[in-house]
Amino acid sequence: MDTIRQNIENRDFQKLIDLCESLEFENSAFPTPDLPQSTIYATLLGAYLVVNDLNSARFLRKRILQHYKVEADVPEELNAIWGVGAALWIRSFAKAYSVLDTYAWSTDLRPIMALLRDTVQEQAYQLISKSFSYIKVTSAAEMLGMPQDVVSEALTKKGWLLDNESQLLKPAPIPMAPQEKISLDQLSRLEDIVVYLESS
Repeated sequence: MDTIRQNIENRDFQKLIDLCESLEFENSAFPTPDLPQSTIYATLLGAYLVVNDLNSARFLRKRILQHYKVEADVPEELNAIWGVGAALWIRSFAKAYSVLDTYAWSTDLRPIMALLRDTVQEQAYQLISKSFSYIKVTSAAEMLGMPQDVVSEALTKKGWLLDNESQLLKPAPIPMAPQEKISLDQLSRLEDIVVYLESS
């Protein structure tokens, strides 16, 4: 359990996922009372959601249902985590925030779920920035999980424009990454490689 906590504190979710997948397999074969399967499932499901691996989360949910045989036997916290995952699957940010904000998460899961909320908010922010030329304040507030008065202030600080009359926000332009230019040396090396491959 200490290694799990350490990976959460370090925000090393790939190591956490690898560890929990290994523990899930080992604990299925040789259960230990020190580390219940539900704890492994909850941590792994939360970690999948943090890294936005919704497919792995869905498959884990199926394994959870197979493990417990009856859906009513699945621990409430696991169902709550899956409620967030199901909401993210259908892009219902409001529902995801609702579950994240209202459920009383266990001490071990609280840091993961807090980080998940931040991750969902950042994903929604990026989605709005890339997809919308204008968005209603109410829609932005719903997608970002913030009150309307707070969302207007927070986004205008990030360079967004607010039309008070129409209550529309215009996202700030996303800076483009500079494109690398190919030098003649690189082009020459590429040409040599292509010629070599064609002659082989």
